[in-house]
Amino acid sequence: MSLYSFTRSDMKLNEFIAWRFPGYNSLSVYSQKIIDILISAFPQKQAESFVACKLHISTRWLQYECKKAFGITYGKLYRYIRMNACAYLILYTEYSYTDISKILNYSSEGSMDRDFFKEFNCTPSEAEKYLSKFDKRNIKLPNVSYLIKI
Repeated sequence: MSLYSFTRSDMKLNEFIAWRFPGYNSLSVYSQKIIDILISAFPQKQAESFVACKLHISTRWLQYECKKAFGITYGKLYRYIRMNACAYLILYTEYSYTDISKILNYSSEGSMDRDFFKEFNCTPSEAEKYLSKFDKRNIKLPNVSYLIKI
């Protein structure tokens, strides 16, 4: 996934997911329920076993459904959503990286940096420098401000 594939910043998280994974609803009966559970508690992580229990399926079946609908595992889906929210907060707010890591419930800024690097192959500061060259209105990231309680 790359940071520069985005082109609009005013989408809510569920709209962003629908844009990023077109047709995911038609690929699995559980896909919308998985997204609803993730969004309902965002930014707190819903454990894979908890989500599977809520859907009355096994964790293995949850992984299968995520792969079928989104092409990635549940853990990678959650990280993808969380890191795009992180990129949004870096670009559109004045929060420090430490504040953003706390908002997104990371134990430390280093943990957030590692996840960010895994997702985008650059550090948050490199991404901020790169994205600052572009018009913010043309960068597609999910607007997560309505989900985050500070």
